[in-house]
Amino acid sequence: MLVRTLHSATIKFPDVAANIVPVLMEFLSDDCEAAAQDVLVFVREAVQRLPHLRAVVLAQLQEVFGGIRSAQIFRAALWILGEYCDTKESIIGVMEIIKKSLGELPIVGSELRAAAGEEENEEFKEKDAMVDAKTKPRQLVTADGTYATQSALLAAVKSATDEKPTLRKFLLEGNFFIAASLATTLSKLVLKYSKLLGGKGDKVNGFAGEALFIIASIINLGKSGITKTNVTEDDLDRLGMTVKVLCDQWPGVEEIFLDKCRESLELMLEAKADTDRHEVETISKLDHLFI
Repeated sequence: MLVRTLHSATIKFPDVAANIVPVLMEFLSDDCEAAAQDVLVFVREAVQRLPHLRAVVLAQLQEVFGGIRSAQIFRAALWILGEYCDTKESIIGVMEIIKKSLGELPIVGSELRAAAGEEENEEFKEKDAMVDAKTKPRQLVTADGTYATQSALLAAVKSATDEKPTLRKFLLEGNFFIAASLATTLSKLVLKYSKLLGGKGDKVNGFAGEALFIIASIINLGKSGITKTNVTEDDLDRLGMTVKVLCDQWPGVEEIFLDKCRESLELMLEAKADTDRHEVETISKLDHLFI
């Protein structure tokens, strides 16, 4: 109730928003998911309806992003960042947050090494595909490509899950719906970054390459068998679609990803405002009748 009251006050009196936003953001890492959801509803409306406060709200959201523990709240916050971060600096900042929340990539290779008791090092992080066969945990893979000690590996992954970065933890628990949302966010970031830099150049290619590497790593994880549940066909289709979007650059894709989502949100907010207005008018009429 407190969050909703502050939400209403901020929308009606935008001048006080700068003071209220930091207070509300603290609820995103709260154990009460309902309160965190109310905050995100406020954040979503604020960045859409109060453009002069957008930079402040997004900066605050990035600051508290690492403290979010709910998958649903994490996914919604990720959508907001991907949708409204429009400057080069903010786009790069969101990409860094995503990479930090994923941890070492590729995920499968690093998890197998961790399960085998091997320490992480820079060589593994930068050249995972070139790891010497002697250091690879051969005993984990049988001749037909399945994991011979899969149950032991799953136990090791589960026991260490709580110590892992937030997004990595969600993925290892088998939450690939959030992975599909992440892929959409990455696509938006790449399209915006490309648009800002003119669509060509090593920086754009490098940024797109990072996004593709993340998505490919998640697809590999979903099929690996080391997560609690494998990726669903629906989520796999969405992940694959974003890869095609980034590689093929379909005509009209920018309009779909960068304009239509925001237009849909505006229509939804307008419809909600109309509904709220009618409810207030109805209550007012009923009160008048009883008086």
